[in-house]
Amino acid sequence: MAELQVAWKPREENTVVGTPVDRLDGVEKASGGAKYSADWNSPGTLQARLLTAAYAHARIKKLDASGAMKVPGVRGVYVFPDRAPKDDGATYEVRFEGDPLVAVAADTAAQALDGIRAIQVEYEVLPHFVNEFDLAGAYERGLAKAQRDSEDGELAAAFKSADATVRGHYGIHTITHCCLEPHGSHCEWKGDDLDVHLSTQNVSGTAGQFAGAPQVGIDVSKVTVNCQYIGGGFGSKFAADEWDIAATVLSKQTGKPVKLMLDRMTEL
Repeated sequence: MAELQVAWKPREENTVVGTPVDRLDGVEKASGGAKYSADWNSPGTLQARLLTAAYAHARIKKLDASGAMKVPGVRGVYVFPDRAPKDDGATYEVRFEGDPLVAVAADTAAQALDGIRAIQVEYEVLPHFVNEFDLAGAYERGLAKAQRDSEDGELAAAFKSADATVRGHYGIHTITHCCLEPHGSHCEWKGDDLDVHLSTQNVSGTAGQFAGAPQVGIDVSKVTVNCQYIGGGFGSKFAADEWDIAATVLSKQTGKPVKLMLDRMTEL
């Protein structure tokens, strides 16, 4: 078999590097004509917002969302699964600040936020840590579990034999993809069919996730997921997230399309 020879073309023959290339979507994006999922508003669309947990670690002692439905403009309320205390005494354990608890859909975003403020939540705050300096203590209190994939060596000998050593503290509070377009969706039932405009990198894979959600439970052939343009994903937008399922349920509950896009604080 002849050896395959691969080489760059001479610079004067190279038609890629240093050559302007027109993007197929350039005009739409530059002119504002590109329509992202966050831009989608079919007639009668309700705006939904989230109530999220206020503590990094807590138990939900009480969650009463009934007051939200009394707020003018509020059309639907969805309590996320297992968040409210159960009759047998079982309670939900919050694991991070920002954990979604309730979604409220209203005629306007301002009315949805008014509905959020009418919800009563009582917490039992539990021990927690919020920075890496507390990590050793968190291990001792059983709040963190180490996952190791390494082998111990002769650490002292390695330091002694090194030509130079550097000591420092290295850590990071959290990681966020910080997409310009936040996570979220516009969900609309058309008879028994579900039409979703989702900010996603995974159009082909999320229809089954919507259909298979216990709160939805329909055949995947009845779900259409659309995403004309996406405002960033970086690997973070591959699922039908629980707030997307919330929008789906609220749309069914109210008989209207519902849009639920995370605000910037929730996105972070």
